[in-house]
Amino acid sequence: MRKFRFAMAAIAFWTAAIPGRAQNPPAFESKDGMFTIHLDGTPNVKTTNAPGPTLRLSVWIEGKRSNLPVTIGCDVLSPELAAKMKMLPPGQMLKNHKAAFVGKLGDKLRSQKDIKLGTSAIPGYEVTFAANPKLFLRQHTFVANDRLYQIAVLGSEEQVGSAAASEYFESFRVTGGKE
Repeated sequence: MRKFRFAMAAIAFWTAAIPGRAQNPPAFESKDGMFTIHLDGTPNVKTTNAPGPTLRLSVWIEGKRSNLPVTIGCDVLSPELAAKMKMLPPGQMLKNHKAAFVGKLGDKLRSQKDIKLGTSAIPGYEVTFAANPKLFLRQHTFVANDRLYQIAVLGSEEQVGSAAASEYFESFRVTGGKE
């Protein structure tokens, strides 16, 4: 039995140590348990109560992933807006948000595409745009339940299109409600 445990521990150690095998950093979980994402270290989290006609709460998270500056924005919709959203055809709020956001970018926009998140295939969209000639932002936006999520990577055009940036986006999960 002792040899078996030692063998299993050795296999786990050597498997983790294989070069080129990326290990995800620990998952960060939102305070309300509604999403997780893998970040390096402890992120800076700012929460703002925003009682009003559109938002109830806004959470802004800044951190790092593979030495890339990353952000996560989570806006919790007001009960009034959430009720109006439920009366819209499925996906209409996301379409409206995309049209307004992409429309503001103008010639800074480099690419846009529709995407899906997770096993429930939550609809979303991805945009990449130039904040200035040397700084780019790649962002995924999703609407799930009464929340608007915006997950972004900042860096050079090469960095925001890198495998490390894609791994960061792929680590995002909606854990409360639909997913």
